[in-house]
Amino acid sequence: ETFANTCGLILEPDDKPAKSMVGRLRRELTKRQQMTFFPLQKSVSDAVPLQPQKKEDKISDQHVLVTKLNPSAEPPKKLSTLLDLLYAIQLLVHAFAIAGLDLVDSKINAGKKVRQCSLTNAYWYRSFLWSAVRQHPKVHTQPGAVINWVIERDRQTRLKAQQLFETMNWP
Repeated sequence: ETFANTCGLILEPDDKPAKSMVGRLRRELTKRQQMTFFPLQKSVSDAVPLQPQKKEDKISDQHVLVTKLNPSAEPPKKLSTLLDLLYAIQLLVHAFAIAGLDLVDSKINAGKKVRQCSLTNAYWYRSFLWSAVRQHPKVHTQPGAVINWVIERDRQTRLKAQQLFETMNWP
């Protein structure tokens, strides 16, 4: 099953999360049965070119210094505007919905199969965060404070979800 067939939604390249991001989440949901926290700042689109794997600096006509880069060692991008934040949230929920396509036994309704993370549930989370941004009293005067506040609320909420996933074997 593909995301488009299952959800009836074809994502534009800018809205499609990077394969590396989806792959990590899928491995955590299906193979490891253990989630780790994925920071919003690491949300990246499939349309964004990957960082170069090596850097070449010409020292002289005969010598070139080649430095291998480790993309995971690079600092996460800074979410400096509310649009950056909302875009990162959008990519993250799409990544969870794509990674969570597999059907598993429901822990709430015995005998029923549910998606590990449905697109509907992912969009509910996105709406929850977007609502928090809109209702924050400093949204028009101090957007930086709102960004930091939402990033922290998101972190706390997803760490709690991680705990439920691991201790109560959700979904």
